[in-house]
Amino acid sequence: FQIMSPEQIDISGDGGVLKTILVPGRGESSPPPKCKVSVHYTGTLLDGTKFDSSVDRGTPFEFTIGQGSVIKAWDQGVATMKKGEKCILTCAPEYAYGEAGSPPKIPANSTLKFEVELLDWNDMENVSSDGGVKKKMVVSGSSSDYSKPNDYSVCQVSYQLKCDGAVVLDEPKQSVQISMDTSICEGIEMTIKSLKSGEKCEVVISANYAYGMEGEPSLHIPPSATLTGWVELHSFEKGTDTWAMKQDEKIAFSEKRKHVGNVFFKQGKLQQALKAYQAAISHIEYEKDLTESAKDLAATIHSNI
Repeated sequence: FQIMSPEQIDISGDGGVLKTILVPGRGESSPPPKCKVSVHYTGTLLDGTKFDSSVDRGTPFEFTIGQGSVIKAWDQGVATMKKGEKCILTCAPEYAYGEAGSPPKIPANSTLKFEVELLDWNDMENVSSDGGVKKKMVVSGSSSDYSKPNDYSVCQVSYQLKCDGAVVLDEPKQSVQISMDTSICEGIEMTIKSLKSGEKCEVVISANYAYGMEGEPSLHIPPSATLTGWVELHSFEKGTDTWAMKQDEKIAFSEKRKHVGNVFFKQGKLQQALKAYQAAISHIEYEKDLTESAKDLAATIHSNI
């Protein structure tokens, strides 16, 4: 950042977002991308006219850093703040509401001032859409590498899981195949698929994605237990996409997925068994000219579903 004066910091680098710290924050860390922040704010025009205030409403405002759900000045400015910090963000139109403004309170091409207080943030990112699996990045991969494991990728991983602070699983570097390995819980598999090579994250996995309502007595995991821990993806070899498979490959994978479903079914993991069966049938249900044995396989899988 560029220091414009002892009081002002140029956040955007072009003078479009200027920050003046009113009350310094605590600690050294600032909210990372994709985390949810909670702020109080008051927005005014340059003449002092107030157009919005969460303080007046008495309810903090929450948004997720870097998702474009707020004006650019907020995404950039709040990401530089520390917990408890209070500042003024002066926002040029191109970092606020631009030529359109936000009628009737904000005219076109308005420079705005926001007094913002960063109350808190949650830097756990949802891995599952329902929040049952969350992660917090510890080591990030290369910014130029966007590749992540897909179904059937062979991954070199290590992970540790705790229940109520006690280690229940501590797995050194090992090879697992996505969608084919019955030794890992669903939450771990989902987390692996969300990582790039070389990445490591902390995880929180709810019972629905771990060992369910039954728990796992052999690991001293009680019923309905939420697990915490970490997962590291060392490397992986990407699996063949379904659309690129030949028919005999699809049949072979369907057979393997059926076997995975059977294992989960015997373990009482009915949701994971159902997903395995559904994946198995999806490989071959629209294939033409199947052999009699392949048709029998499809019929067997359908009966399991």
